[in-house]
Amino acid sequence: FHGEEEAKRAKDFFERTFSKREFPEEATVIKVQAGLRKKAYELLFELGIESSKNSARRLIEGGGLRINGRKVEDPNEEIVLQGELKVQVGKKRFYRILASGS
Repeated sequence: FHGEEEAKRAKDFFERTFSKREFPEEATVIKVQAGLRKKAYELLFELGIESSKNSARRLIEGGGLRINGRKVEDPNEEIVLQGELKVQVGKKRFYRILASGS
């Protein structure tokens, strides 16, 4: 029973995320201070999403970063942390960055 239930959850996740291109509810939540401005590559590194600034740069240059559904192509693009950012890194890593306070 455990295996069947887990398989169904995985299938549902796959269909929602890849077939219907929905942002998964199961995304990892990261809370940050609102109003900060970070370069895209710095954001990935400082939040622990990527292990180094160079790997973050390479990932972005390779087209592996989407924020709120929009592909970020410039590692130096400034990201303003406001409200909720839905971040997709590669094809399988998803994060909700929640900015609050000031």
